[in-house]
Amino acid sequence: MAQKPRVSTAGGQLYVASAKEFPVLSTMTGTVLKLKPGAMHEPHWHTDANEWHYVLKGRTRVTLFPFDKRVAVAELSAGECAYIPANCGHSIQNIDKDDAEVIGVLDSGSYHESSLGDWLAKAPPHLLANNFGVSEASVANFGRKRTVIASAS
Repeated sequence: MAQKPRVSTAGGQLYVASAKEFPVLSTMTGTVLKLKPGAMHEPHWHTDANEWHYVLKGRTRVTLFPFDKRVAVAELSAGECAYIPANCGHSIQNIDKDDAEVIGVLDSGSYHESSLGDWLAKAPPHLLANNFGVSEASVANFGRKRTVIASAS
């Protein structure tokens, strides 16, 4: 925890310990996610790793949105765990009045995260406009600034 967080916003911090930071971690990556009340780690997925969560402090809501369209939601309290398979989209929200901390482990030595925001930012404007039923101008700057951890306010 002495290292600088990979992400730091008003909503919280994400610390990552991968083989890049610690070469001995060739087959796993550790994370610590700290979320302020109401904050959320944006919808994302890991293409090359399964993920395990352990809620150290607080209460979180984990929402899974896998490719087969079966959405699942779980509320986890301190001491509870979650498993998220590779390529399964998910978000993590603090639903407590106090800060939440989640310890994560991925079964890959490198940390890769793809986000829904990144995908939308890279999608052709005409594709988004057609699917959302809006003009291309209204989606011109959609998702251009990545949030990663959104605060409640």
